[in-house]
Amino acid sequence: MFNVMEKLEFNFEPFNLALSEGNIDKASEMIHDFFQTLIKNRYGKDYAKLNILKLIYVLIRHTSSDKSNEYLNKMIVIFQTDNLDCIKTELMNITNDIGRVYRKNAKQYSRVINQVIDEIDRHLSNPELTLKWLAKEILFMNKDYLGKQFKKETGQTFTEYLMHYRMIRAKELITQSNQLQICDVAEKIGFINNPAYFSRAFKKFTGLSPLTYQKKIRKLNRHKSE
Repeated sequence: MFNVMEKLEFNFEPFNLALSEGNIDKASEMIHDFFQTLIKNRYGKDYAKLNILKLIYVLIRHTSSDKSNEYLNKMIVIFQTDNLDCIKTELMNITNDIGRVYRKNAKQYSRVINQVIDEIDRHLSNPELTLKWLAKEILFMNKDYLGKQFKKETGQTFTEYLMHYRMIRAKELITQSNQLQICDVAEKIGFINNPAYFSRAFKKFTGLSPLTYQKKIRKLNRHKSE
């Protein structure tokens, strides 16, 4: 018997790109096509939920601050139902919310600020990563000028941006792996010497402690096998 399950493939790369660009129509179209494929081929409940769960994880990684906990709780509830239309509607709503935020915040940065952002990503695990260190050791620029330019273009100080980026990355790491301990996550994003500070910062950012957030993710994982 031909196994139609092998045909189900959701390409997350263009979906992530569409979201990041604020292209709501494209992202929504991809979700619609994904669910049409689920319904048309009558995939088993467990297999369908496994693939939907992957999509939920992608969406959660794009959220931040107050919305993160709200969406996570909402999906834990909605994921317990077998009604694909309900799940699809909720995912579409979240996609629209995220896309509107990206569209509102979309900016074109100068070459030097793009370079700063690239270096933040490259050296994220370095606990010594600061504007002063980056300006002196990597970019060979005046720290004060770089800081003012960064704030002017991004609307955030370097420290604010770095903390926000680290919290987003922490959420990704917790979501992607059930094996990582919270101290491992802290180390990977530059809090190797102060996991307690990481926990406080994460809770301020998401409304949940890292451990509570991890438990919610694991609870969501368990639903896929029920």
